[in-house]
Amino acid sequence: MSDLQRSRVPTWPRQLPPPGPSLTLRRPFRAAFLAAAATTVYGAVTGRDKLQWIAKPLMMPLLAADVATDRAALDPVDRTVLLGCVSK
Repeated sequence: MSDLQRSRVPTWPRQLPPPGPSLTLRRPFRAAFLAAAATTVYGAVTGRDKLQWIAKPLMMPLLAADVATDRAALDPVDRTVLLGCVSK
């Protein structure tokens, strides 16, 4: 067996993550952020400025809300600072 063939043989069984709820149920703010980002790109490609004017200001607060609600990502002090900066 050549080195190339040997490197393709897995050394352990691949473990798949357990099935879970969809993205919208687990992280609704992330799903809304992705929708706003897609709307912004669509508006830029098609030349529709109104879509960008509506969607672009929503992106930062939605992303901040997603990070703020993820308990594993931030400690309480960082979460407070983040929300304080977004609310100004």
